[in-house]
Amino acid sequence: MPWITGASFTGETITVVLESGAPREVHHFSLLIGYGAGAINPYLAFETIDDMIRQGLLRDIKHKDACKNFVKAAVKGVVITSVDSASDAAEKRLSAGEVIVEVAQEAVTNAADVKKRVEQLKKDGKKSILLLVSNADGELRFVALSVQ
Repeated sequence: MPWITGASFTGETITVVLESGAPREVHHFSLLIGYGAGAINPYLAFETIDDMIRQGLLRDIKHKDACKNFVKAAVKGVVITSVDSASDAAEKRLSAGEVIVEVAQEAVTNAADVKKRVEQLKKDGKKSILLLVSNADGELRFVALSVQ
């Protein structure tokens, strides 16, 4: 259940800061902002990131950077949770915590979008896939991966 953790009153304007464990997808954040939230603290998502780091599910990334990536991904993109060290992705220096923003010049917002796009490219006979990837600092780069 979301609750208001702060409100700022200036003249006739009210800014609502919402703290909730529920939002974790783009749609959730969009709805909350649409209903008037000025800021959202998805504390449960941040706690889950901590757990994933402790369990080794997210490696080689600090909590602060992982949270920044989550926020970016919640707004736009898909967080990379792991990379096989023997893969083309590792060779191209993709790493856990980075955010896939586009696959073959189409925006992606969840893992299903990425999978669907990759499967379509394979079906179309493509031998490589172009990803647009964002790092923890928000810097964008293109990465071409071979299709297997």
